[in-house]
Amino acid sequence: MNPLFKRHHVLGIAAAALLIGCSGGESGTGMQASTTTGEITGFGSVYVNGVRYDTDNATIHIDGVSSPESNLAVGMVVTVTGSVNSDGLNGTANAITAKTEVEGLVFANDVATNNTLNVMGQVINVSNDTKFKSEITGITTVDQLVANVSVVEVSGYSDGQGNIYATYIKALDSNEVKLHGVVQGLVGNTFQIGSIDITFDASTQFEDMTQDQLANGIYVSVESSNFTGEPVLASEIELEDFSETEGSLYELEGIVTDIANIGSGEFAVNGRVVKFDAGTTFEGGDQSNIQLEVKLEVEGTVQSDNSILADEISFRVESEVEIEGPVVNIGTNSLEVNDSVLGTVTIVVDEFTSYEDEVDEDNRTFNFEDIMTGMNVDVKYYVDSGMENIATSIKRVEVEP
Repeated sequence: MNPLFKRHHVLGIAAAALLIGCSGGESGTGMQASTTTGEITGFGSVYVNGVRYDTDNATIHIDGVSSPESNLAVGMVVTVTGSVNSDGLNGTANAITAKTEVEGLVFANDVATNNTLNVMGQVINVSNDTKFKSEITGITTVDQLVANVSVVEVSGYSDGQGNIYATYIKALDSNEVKLHGVVQGLVGNTFQIGSIDITFDASTQFEDMTQDQLANGIYVSVESSNFTGEPVLASEIELEDFSETEGSLYELEGIVTDIANIGSGEFAVNGRVVKFDAGTTFEGGDQSNIQLEVKLEVEGTVQSDNSILADEISFRVESEVEIEGPVVNIGTNSLEVNDSVLGTVTIVVDEFTSYEDEVDEDNRTFNFEDIMTGMNVDVKYYVDSGMENIATSIKRVEVEP
């Protein structure tokens, strides 16, 4: 069980379940060219933002390195370029890219008090829906990570200023460092990302840029092969270019990170500027619901300044309740779980529900069709305005002794 939230503690009644369609320029074949950024929710191909992407011919890169699909995991944030069928539920991926927002030493673990970690000076916001994996014996939950001992990698949504909203955390046996963010306080050969000091010397390699092009305000990734303390000596500094072709269609899931210009129809998601106007439609809320740290999805068109003009803004809901127990009944898109405290609870699934098999971790394609009566599952869900329990995740787990 996730120690961050007390089981069965309901935070409130959430907005209705959101059915988000995929935008795109439809071709004569019924396919829609698309780029989408969001969390992986399942495999058997790859599921992102409610769409099942065929990956047979896709290239996959993690932190710039060509990787097999098996290195991807549920909860990782990826960008998929490809096409989506006119049904909005199936597509074909040409390329999938994933990046680690930060990898390195846990400076502080305040999960028990305020649901945050400090990793390499970055504030990691941990929610009930954050997926956690570990390759370290004895560490099975986020709250067991040890300050100044544990090393983790984090995937999620970043504002580029040192705040990351984690969707996936993995405890590692490593002393490497990876950081992404906006260069600040550049003086000589030292600068900051968030609150961490970075330095470079003649051994540092610059990728897609020269040393002379390093400047405050640009977005870079930094890697260090052997962390021994601050400042971090960078072995590589790479310019990160998020520019897209003007007029292209983009779907972006993430966290609202800036609302300073909301009155002018502008805000930021994961540090990227999003604009809306009279033609923008809202699902599950309206302009007044665009607040800091709110999770939402934007579908729109890339503008000349690399902002996204939203055609649709949909609000996403995080889980409020966690239960565990055997499945006692299965419906078309629902199941009943017998929880030891709440009794029998009816759970509804949708295209955004994520699936994992903790009993057989090699079973990467585990999904709703694989669930059987008697199977023990851990379910996280929220209660929508129609009083239905909507699952954000379902995980097959061992029966607790």
